[in-house]
Amino acid sequence: MPTLNRRRNKYGVAPKDARTYDGVTFASKREMEVYIELSRLARTGAISCLERQPKFPFPMGFSYVADFAFWQDGKRRVIDVKGHETAVFKLKRKCMEYFYPTVKLEVWK
Repeated sequence: MPTLNRRRNKYGVAPKDARTYDGVTFASKREMEVYIELSRLARTGAISCLERQPKFPFPMGFSYVADFAFWQDGKRRVIDVKGHETAVFKLKRKCMEYFYPTVKLEVWK
C-alpha cells in the first residue's frame, strides 16, 4: 500500500481536514478545539454572543483580528489561541492595550 508523502508545514500545522469543523477550517487544531468548547458553552448559556474573528481596527490603517470574543458574567472576553507569540502579535497586543484599554486580550495556549 503506497504511503502518502505529505510535506510537513514548517510551523507544524495539521492538515486541513484535521482542523476543519462544521465547514470552517481553522488555523490550528487547538483553535478548532477551543471553538468546539466555546460553542458548547454558548449552547448551555454559560457564555453569550460568541464571535469568530472579531476585528479591531487601528487608526494607523491596520487591524487586529482575534480568534474569538464572547460575553461572560457581564464582561467581554477576547481570546487569541497561540502556539507561541510572534513579534507582530506582540506589537498588535500593545496597540490593543493602547487603543482598546477596556478590552482584555487573553492568550490561550
